[in-house]
Amino acid sequence: MNVELKEYAPSYEQDMKQDIADFFAFHGGLVGRQAEAQTQAEQEAMETLKSWQQGRSALYVVLCEGEYAGFLRLDYRGDQAAWI
Repeated sequence: MNVELKEYAPSYEQDMKQDIADFFAFHGGLVGRQAEAQTQAEQEAMETLKSWQQGRSALYVVLCEGEYAGFLRLDYRGDQAAWI
């Protein structure tokens, strides 16, 4: 199985927006607000994607056998720490 990281490119925008929305909706579901969280996450996904491309973040696409499989975001929080 060939898995690779590739820097984010606009051609992955739709997949990324859906994954971002699903990610935040899942967390909303953990506190019993799945439907509300899904709607809000879908509305905010593009804004989130744009913000993740600014500042001290690095955004990657995970490819498996050349196909989109997910994303990786690194948010650098100082000289020696990064949130994954």
